[in-house]
Amino acid sequence: MYTTNQNVAQNTADITSLGGRVTTAEGNISTINTNVTNLGGRVTTAESNITNLQNTVNNISSGSAGLVQQSAAGANLTVGKGTDGAAVDFADKNGTARKLLKVAAGTVASGSTDAVNGGQLYTTNQAVAQNTAAISTLDGRVTTNEGDISTLKTDVTTGMDKLSNEMAKQDGRISSQGAMSMAEAQMASGAAAAAVGNPNGAWSVGLGSEQGHGAISAGYAKPVGRKSQISFGAAFGGDDHSIGVGFAHKL
Repeated sequence: MYTTNQNVAQNTADITSLGGRVTTAEGNISTINTNVTNLGGRVTTAESNITNLQNTVNNISSGSAGLVQQSAAGANLTVGKGTDGAAVDFADKNGTARKLLKVAAGTVASGSTDAVNGGQLYTTNQAVAQNTAAISTLDGRVTTNEGDISTLKTDVTTGMDKLSNEMAKQDGRISSQGAMSMAEAQMASGAAAAAVGNPNGAWSVGLGSEQGHGAISAGYAKPVGRKSQISFGAAFGGDDHSIGVGFAHKL
């Protein structure tokens, strides 16, 4: 019995110790339950966040959210419509410029804000080059025309000078002729008057002047028979001179 009592006492002590351990285990289990509950809440929150993140990704993929957006299929794309900023920078991380490829031809018109592409600029450059060549050719033609006009102007000026000189000479000759006519008239009338009734005839000298030009004439008249008269004379004025012969007969 003693041994049995000793065993019972030992069992009682072990049970008491085990009870403490069970109590501790129960506390730990309660703590674990609390932690699991808290973890469940965090998982629920994470699931909600994941759902929201997926919605955001879907919106970005569909073009309804993000920097680049599209309101509907086929609609124009917008870039940064919800942000500010006056320029779009395409440089890479090193600041090196990038090409913007596959740009459609923009509208080239007054008030247009479309971008133009290399093909359009090439066409414009070709037109500018053609215009430059045409202008260069035209410039050469204008230069030639200017030379021709200058030569023509010189020729016209020379011609006008010659014409002016010839006109001056002609005016002088006309004046000389006028003076000679006056001198001849005076000479003829004097000779005719002196020869009347004079069988030996008579000499006569006449002087004339017109526009500053002078002339002198000399002539001879002689009766031939009772009804006829013959005369001749010469006149000199400047570089001009003339001679004449006359015959008169009374009927």
